[in-house]
Amino acid sequence: MRNKTTQILVLFHLFLTCFIDQSSGKKQNEALSHLYNEKFWKNTGAIDRSQFSASSYINGEEIHLQKGTKKRDRIRRLPGQPQVGFRQYGGYITVNKTAGRAFYYYFAEADEHLRKSLPLLLWLNGGPGCSSLGYGALQEIGPFRVNSDGKTLNKNKFAWNHAANMLFLESPAGVGFSYSNTTTDIVKGGDRRTAIDNYIFLLNWLERFPEYKNRNFYISGESYAGHFVPQLAHTILHHNKKANRTIINLKGIIIGNAVINYETDTKGMYEYYATHALISDQTLYQIQKFCNFSTKPLNQSDECNEALDEADADTDGLDVYNIYASLCPDSEFTSNSKKTSVKNFDPCSDDYVYMYLNRPDVQEALHANVTKLHYNWQSCSDFIERWEDSPLTIIPLLKELMANGLQVWIFSGDTDGVVPVTSTKYSINHMKLSTKTPWRPWFLGSEVGGYTQVYKGDLTFATVRGAGHQVPSYQPARALSLVKHFLSGKQLPTSSKHLAWLSQDQRVEEAAINSEVLVLTSISLPMLEVHCGVQNRHPTPRYWPRRLWVQVIFIPLSMRKNEDEEVGFITMTDVVEEELKRAIKDHKARFLLLFCLCFCPLAMAKAVAVKDEIYLLFSSEKPVHEVLGSWHFDWQMTFMCVYITGAIIVV
Repeated sequence: MRNKTTQILVLFHLFLTCFIDQSSGKKQNEALSHLYNEKFWKNTGAIDRSQFSASSYINGEEIHLQKGTKKRDRIRRLPGQPQVGFRQYGGYITVNKTAGRAFYYYFAEADEHLRKSLPLLLWLNGGPGCSSLGYGALQEIGPFRVNSDGKTLNKNKFAWNHAANMLFLESPAGVGFSYSNTTTDIVKGGDRRTAIDNYIFLLNWLERFPEYKNRNFYISGESYAGHFVPQLAHTILHHNKKANRTIINLKGIIIGNAVINYETDTKGMYEYYATHALISDQTLYQIQKFCNFSTKPLNQSDECNEALDEADADTDGLDVYNIYASLCPDSEFTSNSKKTSVKNFDPCSDDYVYMYLNRPDVQEALHANVTKLHYNWQSCSDFIERWEDSPLTIIPLLKELMANGLQVWIFSGDTDGVVPVTSTKYSINHMKLSTKTPWRPWFLGSEVGGYTQVYKGDLTFATVRGAGHQVPSYQPARALSLVKHFLSGKQLPTSSKHLAWLSQDQRVEEAAINSEVLVLTSISLPMLEVHCGVQNRHPTPRYWPRRLWVQVIFIPLSMRKNEDEEVGFITMTDVVEEELKRAIKDHKARFLLLFCLCFCPLAMAKAVAVKDEIYLLFSSEKPVHEVLGSWHFDWQMTFMCVYITGAIIVV
C-alpha cells in the first residue's frame, strides 16, 4: 500500500512538473499587478520610491570589442518565415562581464533601399519583466506574427520597420533569453540597474553596428516602459552632457498606455471601470472615499480593501488589458496552420509565441539560449521575485526631456482598463502644461483614428480608437500611422475634408491631410523626397473620379499597390538612391516632366508647378481601386518613372 501511494505521488509530481514546464509565465497584467501589490499595498518600505537619477558609474570599461560579431548575428531565415526584403539580426550583448550578465536583442532593419535613410527605433516592453521579443516583435510591431500551429510565421503588413530600423531588447536579466550567471541578478531587479544595463547595451550595440552611431535615435515602449523609456533617455542625456559630445543621437521618445504617476494612474483606472460599466457607482464611491492613493501610501482601511476586492471580483472574468476583447480558450493550438490575422488579434497569441520561441530550431536561428538555460523562454519572467526601486512618478523626467528639446509623445489605446486613457489624461494634467493645439480627432484616411492634443514644450498626446493596452496588436494600421507622424515630427492629420485641387499655399503633405486620401506615402532620403497619394474630387461614391498626384522631387523606379487596400499605402521598390543624389533643378524637372507626358498615354495628365515644387497629376473616371489595380496603369507608371529617372541622370 505504501509503495502504491509513493507511485501515485511520483506520478502526480511528474504531472505537475510537465504542467509547469509548459507555462508561458506571467502575463503583462500579472507582472504589473504583482509590482503594485508589493509596492503599495504591503506597507513594508521594501521598495525604494525615491526619484530616479542617472548613475555616473558607467565608464569606458563597459565598452567591449565587437569585431566580427555583427556578421555572426545575421539571421538568414527563421523557421516558417515568409520571404522578406530586409535584413534581421539576433544575439547577445554583455552588459556586465563580472556578473556574466548578457541581454538578448532582435533587430529588424527597414527594407534594403530604405535602411540607410530611416532612423533607429528601440522598443521596450514593460511588466516589469516582460519580453520585447515575445510581445513587441511577435505580437505588436515586428515584421512577423506567429500562426496558430506555433511553427510558421505570417507577415505583418503594418510592421514598424516600414518607418524605422527596429531594435527589440529583452531586459532586465532573467527576461526572455537574457541571462546572468549571478543568481541575485535574476531574482532581484530595479529601475536604476535596468537603466544602466540598457544604456551599456546601447553603447556596445552601436559598436557592433557602427553605421547607426550618428543616426537619429528614438525610444518607444508601453506599460511599465513608461518608466524604462524616460529613464534610459535621461541616462543618455546625462552622459552626453558629461562627455560634452553626442554619444547617442537621441531625438525623442514615444510611450503607450504608460505607467507615469502612481496616484493619477490608480485613480484613473477605477474611474475608467465605473464609466465603462465594469464596476458599480457605489464601489467607485467607496474607493474614492476610503482609499488613499497619495504619494505617501498608508495602510488601507477595511472599507477601502472591501471596495477594491469588489472591483477585482467584478472585472475578474475580463481581459482588462482590452475590456472588449475575447479571452483565449484553454487550448487553441491546431495541427494545421491557421493564418493569424494581423487586423483581428488572436487572444491566444501568447501561447503561439511561447510554443514557437521554445523550439530548438527557432532558438538556433535566432542565436538565442546559447547557454542552455534551465528554464523555458517565458513572455513575462516568473523569476524576478523582488523589484528594489521604482519611483512614484516619472513626470520630472518627462519635463526634463521636453526642456532639452526632445519630442515626447504619449499614446493611449482607449479600451485598455489597466493604464487607461483617464489615467494618462490625469497624469498629463498633473504636469500643468499649456495647450498648443486643443483636443480634436485625428484621421487615418476618412476614419477617426483617435483624438489628440498638443501641449507647449513639444508633448503630444493621442488616443487610438478601438485599441487595448498593446495598441499595435489591436489597431496596427493606426499605430503605424501614429509612429510615422512621430518620427517625421509632424502632427497627426486632423481633418477629412474633400479637396478638389492643390492650393497655391499648400504643400503636398498638407493637401493630403486635408483631403479624403485613400493612398498616401512619403519617403525622405538625403536631398530627395517622394510623396504620392489619391484624393477625391467628389465626396459621393456614385461619382468617383479621383486624382493621383506625385510630388516629383525624387522618382522611384517602380511603384506597386500594397496588398491591403483598406489602408492603401503605395509601396516604393527598387529605389536607386546613389544614382539620384544630385539635386533636381526646378526648370529641368519641369521640362522633363512635360516632355515625358508626351510618351505617357494616360487619359488626362498634367504637370503643375506650385511655388518651388513640381506636381504630376492624373485624373481618371474609373474608381481608384480599378485604376490602381490595372496592369496597364502600373505599366504606364513604371515606364514613366524609369523614363524620367534615365533622363535626369543623362542631364
